[in-house]
Amino acid sequence: MCRMLISLGRVGALADYHDSLVTSLIKASRYDPYNEALYGPRYTSHRDGWGRVFIKIFHDDVESVCRKSTRPIFVDMPRFSLGEADGDAFFVEILHSRASSLGMLINLFSTHPIELSTECGYKLYLAHNGEVNKEAIIGMLGTDTGIINKDIFNDSFYLAKYFSMNTCDHLDFSVLRDVIDIVEEALNLGVVLVTDRYVDVLVGSYYRTDKRGDRMRDFYKLYKAELSDLVVYASSTLIDFDEYNPGLPFNWTELGNGYYEIYRIYLGENRLVYRGSYNI
Repeated sequence: MCRMLISLGRVGALADYHDSLVTSLIKASRYDPYNEALYGPRYTSHRDGWGRVFIKIFHDDVESVCRKSTRPIFVDMPRFSLGEADGDAFFVEILHSRASSLGMLINLFSTHPIELSTECGYKLYLAHNGEVNKEAIIGMLGTDTGIINKDIFNDSFYLAKYFSMNTCDHLDFSVLRDVIDIVEEALNLGVVLVTDRYVDVLVGSYYRTDKRGDRMRDFYKLYKAELSDLVVYASSTLIDFDEYNPGLPFNWTELGNGYYEIYRIYLGENRLVYRGSYNI
């Protein structure tokens, strides 16, 4: 039960829009009509922490900054610098604002993006909006997870753990096929893999349509906008409500339910490549 904002492309293409997009996320996190309609009056906001990962790629240089807080994003009111001198650099950014499920702990371990390493030692970040069956994903991981106290982590942490244990040096759609049957409500994802040759990005949305009808779609649908050298994905609340909409010259289109995309940014070449899509 979260709100996400995922962007990738060239830093200079984002610069004029970034503050408006962040403000939109903060407003939607303070009061979310879709969240309240789906889950009731206890869930009017996304107040259980926020996080951001920003990865900048300029030729062979890579900079990665991950910041998390257990306070609400509308309390912290963070401001971010893109690095004005780096307009020609490419980037990936995930911003995530959390509303925890009933009974889930509020801690840094359960705050997104979750940061782990793959089997090959590369860095993986995952942000999730939705819910998978926690016991089922732990079972899929097996007994050798290296985790002592399983109760302090949420389902999304174990989902990230499954991605990291089944990923080496590239992102593909195989893990989605593995976990789709244990999705309780939704599998809205932003996943970033940083290697020594490229950065892979997976983004997409899936939600169960057999629960609570249109309210599920309202809350979990994901929007996408494309400009030259820039792709932006945003949770529904940011776009559907006039008081939250960033008011930018974007043509927002709804991503199909069960539709995921993968991009790659090559180090040393400063180019963004669309690698393909997958429809569950």
